[in-house]
Amino acid sequence: MVTAAAESALTAAACAATEACRRCRPRNGACLTCTPGADLAGRITAAFQPIVMRGRRGWSVFAYEALARGRAGEPADAVLGALRRVADPHVVDMACRIAALRDAASLGLADVPTLVSINVLPNAALRPETCLTATVTAARRYGFPPERILFEMTETEAVRDVALLAEIIAAQRAQGVRVALDDFGAGHSGLGLLVACRPDIVKLDRHLVRGADRDPVRARLARAVAQACRDLGIVVVAEGVETAGELDALHAAGIRHFQGYLLSRPGFGCLPDASAALRAADVTLRRARAAPRA
Repeated sequence: MVTAAAESALTAAACAATEACRRCRPRNGACLTCTPGADLAGRITAAFQPIVMRGRRGWSVFAYEALARGRAGEPADAVLGALRRVADPHVVDMACRIAALRDAASLGLADVPTLVSINVLPNAALRPETCLTATVTAARRYGFPPERILFEMTETEAVRDVALLAEIIAAQRAQGVRVALDDFGAGHSGLGLLVACRPDIVKLDRHLVRGADRDPVRARLARAVAQACRDLGIVVVAEGVETAGELDALHAAGIRHFQGYLLSRPGFGCLPDASAALRAADVTLRRARAAPRA
């Protein structure tokens, strides 16, 4: 059930979009030209890194995460830092989402049965002009199916109104959009947000992933998170996997979704071919199963 507060926020989002477009009068709702951040999106390009899944039939690509880069491939910190000096950070956040959808559509991801993961600052989702509804509007303009969007709530800022964010997320999920908590276990992305937002996916923070094969505390925490999320029907993704030992330890902990340089680096202007790395990962897991346990 959507509360009055969430309904008001969603209505405000639609009104903000259509009000901005009164002069150009598009046929179907808001146009991209009038969407906040659209002018900045031209200075951003998305690189795509696969999130892979180990199922009963082997490996497959579960999703592609869109990572912000400059037009010439400059790192995210450089390009976004420059943009945030001249524009509202939440508008820059919206620009990254527009660029991600634009580039995902141009690479044919609208026709591939995988999700596209897009980062969202939580408080941007609370603002009508930069909220999730505005992103869905942009997706439709690019011909990208909204139900294939995965919104990753990042941990870089504390949420001003957790209850309202949870209601807005619930309303979007009712439309088929999925939601992930990024960097779970670090920053502001913790159990409180998990309980409030009830995400579809949790991305285990790389600080818990790093060295999980050598540190029993990290391994046990990963196992505990995986078990709890499994009981709640939440998918766990281990991000930042860089070594075969980490992959083996996290797989043994019950995690089946992975992201990291061991499996594939981001592709700039292309979708990376992860097949060779996935075959190698399969060999790694077979060897680990065959090796005697201490």
